[in-house]
Amino acid sequence: MPIISHIGLSRIELLRQHLNTEKIDALLVSNHNNILYLTGFKGLSTDEREAWVFITKKNTYLITDGRYVDSIQKSELAIKMQELTPENPLKKILSTIINNEQINIIGFEAEDLSYHEYTYFKKHVHTTFQETRNIIGLLRIQKDKHEIEMVKKSCEVADQCLKEIFQTISPGQTEKEIAFTIEFWLKKHDSDLAFSPIVAIDQNSAIPHYDTKSNGTTKVTAGSIILIDFGALYNNYMSDITRMIFVGKPLDEYIKAYEIVQKAQEQALKLLETKSEYKDIDKATRNFITQNNYPSYPHSTGHGLGLEVHENPKIAPKSKDTIKSGHVVTIEPGVYIKGRFGIRIEDTLYINDQKQPEILTNTPKELLIIH
Repeated sequence: MPIISHIGLSRIELLRQHLNTEKIDALLVSNHNNILYLTGFKGLSTDEREAWVFITKKNTYLITDGRYVDSIQKSELAIKMQELTPENPLKKILSTIINNEQINIIGFEAEDLSYHEYTYFKKHVHTTFQETRNIIGLLRIQKDKHEIEMVKKSCEVADQCLKEIFQTISPGQTEKEIAFTIEFWLKKHDSDLAFSPIVAIDQNSAIPHYDTKSNGTTKVTAGSIILIDFGALYNNYMSDITRMIFVGKPLDEYIKAYEIVQKAQEQALKLLETKSEYKDIDKATRNFITQNNYPSYPHSTGHGLGLEVHENPKIAPKSKDTIKSGHVVTIEPGVYIKGRFGIRIEDTLYINDQKQPEILTNTPKELLIIH
């Protein structure tokens, strides 16, 4: 069966409407997540070209090799499968379809297709190629009911994981060990990591995107402050949450900074109810931090997520995105004092049909203290 979008039309039908507006006869889809979004097909690797999707005015073609033929034929995907073989390469498949359907202009995903691939098509496929930018992203930005339900489930998994992991943290553990415990818990519970977890202790928490995987040797000690930023993966959809953990009674400067960040996030959530543009949320939240004598944080106030951990819309100073129902976003202000400590609080939420934010990650935000 075709996948159904938020307004009842299939996602591919909606995409065809966009192509018609742009006067493009067909679209060659190369991005792994866009192929998954449009067809439900998912290969084993996001780093290799395991499939292409070619959408024309009449048909949708999934082009892949023999590894996936049987699974596609047994599925309910409403597409035509074209098998790649040495005798039937991509250039031949595309050229045949172009001739049969009289295609003059093919759009391609300019953000995804490499220059090498582009020159290959220009040389071997004789038609006009026209770049498109974010054409499928404009569809993905507004989540349908199924997608929102999957994100909700992902958030529930992340909340439960954090609840149980919190109880296992103790002095002597390293950042890597805590990150491994998170990964093991998720996989044990039929989930997986949405991205490599950030576990940053003490001065490392002042580095917004601390690389726990490459470093991660700092140990939990009495008086430590611990930043944990991770997400769960549920049925291809992601969550994203950040919480702070304190070992023993927190220092007064930790508490003060934490309260400011918490208030900044609360203000941002309230502004989502009344503002129309995400850049205004970013500006007001950032200003609240600086007006309380802390430096502005070096990242956006939030971002969209779904099949990927960073999607549109952007909650950033130069964002052009407007707040709309169906958006799934994060709100994550922070305070970072270089060489000493950092505080970040992050939640995943969605904008409901009444254009009101509903928080999906529900781990408590009062001070989490390990005694």
